[in-house]
Amino acid sequence: MKIIKTFENKEKNPTAVALGFFDGVHLGHQKVISQAVNCKKQGLVPTVFTFLDMPSAKIKERSPGLLTTNSDKAVIMEKLGVKVLYAVDFNSVRDMSASDFVEKILFEKLNAKKIFFGENYRFGKNAEGNKDFLFENCSKYGIEPVVVPAENFEGQPVSSTRIRECIRNGDVLTASKMLGRYFGVSQTIVAGNKIGRTMGTPTINQQVPPGGVLPKFGVYASAVTVKGKTYCGVTNVGVKPTVGSKIPLYETWIINFSGDIYGEMAETLLLDFIRPEKKFENLDRLKAEIFQNGIQAQKIFKSVFNSKKK
Repeated sequence: MKIIKTFENKEKNPTAVALGFFDGVHLGHQKVISQAVNCKKQGLVPTVFTFLDMPSAKIKERSPGLLTTNSDKAVIMEKLGVKVLYAVDFNSVRDMSASDFVEKILFEKLNAKKIFFGENYRFGKNAEGNKDFLFENCSKYGIEPVVVPAENFEGQPVSSTRIRECIRNGDVLTASKMLGRYFGVSQTIVAGNKIGRTMGTPTINQQVPPGGVLPKFGVYASAVTVKGKTYCGVTNVGVKPTVGSKIPLYETWIINFSGDIYGEMAETLLLDFIRPEKKFENLDRLKAEIFQNGIQAQKIFKSVFNSKKK
């Protein structure tokens, strides 16, 4: 997949473009993107147009908490079949009129023949452009606009906002059903205080991605993939009240694993919530609780991966 961050060149081949910020690339987003990907059969290059930063965060100067980093988003989109990903600075089009966006970006730069977007898609200066504007103005440039209906879950449209709310409440299981995969982080393993080693539960530490959504503090059953292998984990998200941490971290005991993996990239997926974070009287109490959480985590991990094999 080709990733483009500027408008220096024009696409030589005609494209089918999915439009949106696509935070989380959830099932609703996948529905939009898959329609663009399916246009490959018509000789159109499957393309996504998105931003490096959340438009609403730029405008309001605060982020609601991102579900995916730009790198994770790109990996997911490539797996979906996207061939060209435009991920540009929002400020480069922030003051562009809706008319100019259609003419100068979709027509002149992206060489779009079909565009796909959700019901609530907005664009242009002050979000003046919407689906009606696209239907009224795209035909003169030979562009066919297509509105993709929302994907519903439990009677309501799947949205990044709903998923963030679930994650903040610790309901990662429901979040995973709307994402179409388990929520987690792909971050470099950093050094910690090494207290886990003294308790027989050595842990890895990963930072919360900058601007990332912060799950409910507590202990989760997790699946950790490092160096191409996936292991069962017990992940504490929070500030580790018994031993202390200045910033929230993902701290994970990888069960039945040993080895030096500091500096390695690891993917930690939260499978289900086990218990809230709490402070223990001493390390012995903490150790006993972690081992009990390990038993619970292994049952959850096995149920997840056994169901995948069926």
